[in-house]
Amino acid sequence: MDSWQPLAARSADAIVASHPNALRMLQDGEVPAIIVRRALHSSHARTITARLLKLWKQRSATFKAFGVDLHDCLRKEPRMEFRTYNNRTQAFKVDLDGLGLNAPVHLLWKVLTTLHSADYQHGRSTTLLNPTSASEFNAVSPGVFRSQLPGNEFAPHADTLNASTLVSKCGGRPKRVWQKRVTSQFRTYGALRQFSHQFSALVLLQQPESGGELRLFDTDYRSVECRSPGKPYLVGVFYDRWRLDVPAVRPRVINLTIGMGDVFIFNSNRVHEVLPIPAHERPRITLGSFVGYSRHKLAIWS
Repeated sequence: MDSWQPLAARSADAIVASHPNALRMLQDGEVPAIIVRRALHSSHARTITARLLKLWKQRSATFKAFGVDLHDCLRKEPRMEFRTYNNRTQAFKVDLDGLGLNAPVHLLWKVLTTLHSADYQHGRSTTLLNPTSASEFNAVSPGVFRSQLPGNEFAPHADTLNASTLVSKCGGRPKRVWQKRVTSQFRTYGALRQFSHQFSALVLLQQPESGGELRLFDTDYRSVECRSPGKPYLVGVFYDRWRLDVPAVRPRVINLTIGMGDVFIFNSNRVHEVLPIPAHERPRITLGSFVGYSRHKLAIWS
């Protein structure tokens, strides 16, 4: 049996009771993921899904997102904005409590805080970054609701705010347009680029009957040789030849089994993909955040 299996339990407390260093294990690749089973009650997940689908009803794109403004959320004046797939934003102010969409946001923070606190109790000086104290965090959010419909997939990629370093590492020279984008990225994500380790943390609200599975590869983007370095973009690295390269790399791989209401966290610096959803299937709906992790700090954004 493959020993590369996720840490899974019915609560974050149960996970840290047996593995107080769970986040470090995730960082080092000892485990592919951390899963809190049915953390959000199924009835709550269905209610939130129905409300989101109503909000998305007028949008025909195969990928839809609904973001939570971090600055206002932390000031207890929650707002939301609607984003289309091409990233043009049409903002409108909506009360999270009134829509009942704040439960998974708070749940995700609670799970991460519990895991973070376990690190603190075992001798680490850790700090959950407070975005309200730094202006550069005002442009990001603590979570985004996403809907993945049939016809949409997330091809093999790795997430990182430091993808531009791969260009120089492999002997390339950033194009002028790339340099301009990196400069813009520094203004938006400046303080977050300090993290060399990045996780993804999600709450699954709805899963299709088939397709949409998360496939994880035990391959950090920094370990991929320059002969197949992938294509860096502002927040990650895309591997268009990954399926051809896998036989040579031979990484450990797992398709993560996730159920409605599960919270799951994985190391998104490692190559991963979300498999296509077949036609006529219901969409895959999640609340997701990125997590910057180090021995001393934890930050959440999207």
